[in-house]
Amino acid sequence: VVFRAPNYMWLLVFVGLWGFALNLGQPFYSVYILRELPLSTSDLTILTTLQTVGGLVTLTSWGVLGDRFGSKPVMLACSFIWVAAGLPSWLLAGPDRHLHLYLTFFLVGAATAGFQLCQFNLMVKLVPTERKSHYISVFYAVTSLMTALGPVVAGSLALLTAVPNN
Repeated sequence: VVFRAPNYMWLLVFVGLWGFALNLGQPFYSVYILRELPLSTSDLTILTTLQTVGGLVTLTSWGVLGDRFGSKPVMLACSFIWVAAGLPSWLLAGPDRHLHLYLTFFLVGAATAGFQLCQFNLMVKLVPTERKSHYISVFYAVTSLMTALGPVVAGSLALLTAVPNN
């Protein structure tokens, strides 16, 4: 029954692919930060903590915006913020240019929180009341699996394309 609801399936596929695509780069961020930037494990911990704080600080605001403008526009705005903050930040990052990453991690955490809140709100609106737990369970199982596959696929591709050290 769950897989026969077209709007629900479109959301499930979109959120799953979004998580997959975002997490393709996940194995490489930490490695780049620790190997190429003059940052330590403590700095990496601070960056990831800032990402969490960004989500916590902005979560209620995303809820208000979602209630006022709807979940789809807020998800779109969060996606834009994620890309607009992340892409130039990582393109500019280097050994002598890395302080902006602290703001980037905060913004990405904020955008991720808004995206996840609105995806959940949108999913709940799409599911019938009598089978809500089935739909929610399948949604999180499938999207979590797709998100978890991102780093695995990226790491595998990296190993396949690695040039041997001879």
